[in-house]
Amino acid sequence: MTSQPPIPPQHPTSLATPLGTSSPPPPSSARPIVIEKRWISALIGAGVGADLALRVLTVTSLATSMSLIALAVGLLVGGRISTCQGRTLIGLAVLWAAMLSIRTDPRLAMFNVAAVGLLLLVATMRESRVGDLRPSAVLAQASAAAVEPVLLVVETPGYFRAAFCREANGRRELLLPVMRGIAIAVPLAIVLGSLLGSADVVFASFFSHLGLSPILGHLLLFGVGAGCMATVLRLAHRDVGSPRPLSTRSLGRVETLIVLVTLDLLFASFVFAQLLARSDAGDALLMAEGLTYRSYARGGFFQLLWVASITMTVLLALRSSTAAWARRDRLFLASSMTAVVLTLVIVMVAVGRLHLYIDDNGLTPLRFYSTVFSVWIGIGFALVALRIGGWRSGQAWMTSALVGSGLVVLFALNVANPEAIIARHNLARPEQRSILFHVDKLTEDGRAVLAADIDRFEPKLRAELRTRLCEDESALDSDRLLHWNLGRRNAGRALTDLCR
Repeated sequence: MTSQPPIPPQHPTSLATPLGTSSPPPPSSARPIVIEKRWISALIGAGVGADLALRVLTVTSLATSMSLIALAVGLLVGGRISTCQGRTLIGLAVLWAAMLSIRTDPRLAMFNVAAVGLLLLVATMRESRVGDLRPSAVLAQASAAAVEPVLLVVETPGYFRAAFCREANGRRELLLPVMRGIAIAVPLAIVLGSLLGSADVVFASFFSHLGLSPILGHLLLFGVGAGCMATVLRLAHRDVGSPRPLSTRSLGRVETLIVLVTLDLLFASFVFAQLLARSDAGDALLMAEGLTYRSYARGGFFQLLWVASITMTVLLALRSSTAAWARRDRLFLASSMTAVVLTLVIVMVAVGRLHLYIDDNGLTPLRFYSTVFSVWIGIGFALVALRIGGWRSGQAWMTSALVGSGLVVLFALNVANPEAIIARHNLARPEQRSILFHVDKLTEDGRAVLAADIDRFEPKLRAELRTRLCEDESALDSDRLLHWNLGRRNAGRALTDLCR
């Protein structure tokens, strides 16, 4: 018997069908919507326009108008906008986009940008009449627009596999997970690397000598524009009424490890930058930047906390999307735990920098709560490590543990009275005059402490502080029932004794 040749893998119709031929497409819910070849010019135009507009850093500019107009025209050319209604909406979007280069009021500009987005969003709803639209339908389309960029990253490598991997041998089948991992890791590395670079000049110097900073900036802004263009084009090819929820498929081992190893290398280079900053080479680099080590170490803590928050989200997302295979995978566990440890080092660096700033300038509510948030992030990463390690893997305890730990920290703050802690910390500083710079940041809880301990100040500073505390008489009026508050009542009594 003659053996039948193997049946080649079938690819989505929009990819395998040559341009210019017609073939009845399957329902959108049965196949992914991926980038088509005829979209390339629209994606490039939107990417270039976004790069120009976002580098201007002014919404009311011709560059912003051109960027949004390119988005609208690209949707008209590349999308299935065949109705008069859709073309009219796109024309109105172009009109509103042009207003950004005519009017200079920034508040008006924000409304104009929102109007362009809404018009393009409704224009992609091909099967809905404007007169029949319900708010729920618009919200559903907006939700789909938020999901599409994620689906875009996951599904786009499939297009390249269909275009270039005609034979399903082992080597070429490896290309898809590699490309998917790169598609996830590169934007993540650019965002986290930018935050780390803005927080640390020594780390930034690793890339500035290579001349990569301007190139990465252009690529990031280009990707924003191209991603927006791809999103609206995919929405225009999505049938109304057929929701496309996030895929529940598991991420593969290759793409997951690419993302984790990228994070590990990025964070390891940052930790190396901290060690380098304490060496003679680091001193020379800081002197070239006009910085002392103390001034260098006092900045960047907010960026570092953002890095930690984003990394926690990424690790939890990877853990949930790899549950089918990662539980016993040693490389996954090793790379994940390495990312956890290195991120905890970054959190410790952030806390150390914050304390240097507090030592020099005193404690404020923002600095206090940033310190508390850092502690909670550390607790969160300890929980993430337990989750990745497989502790009680059969139970979905992670979310409740994070929320519960947050509630415990919040309760402790309510008991401890943060503003009283801030006021007492500043009172104990040798340089008491700095309190005058922070008194306006405190409410009645902190002012009551300052009023009770005002005798600890030297006479001249005591008179200035008394004047500042007694300027606002709202705390003295604490007898109204609906206005009652325990902290306000205590402050009222303390300020009454001080000011009257």
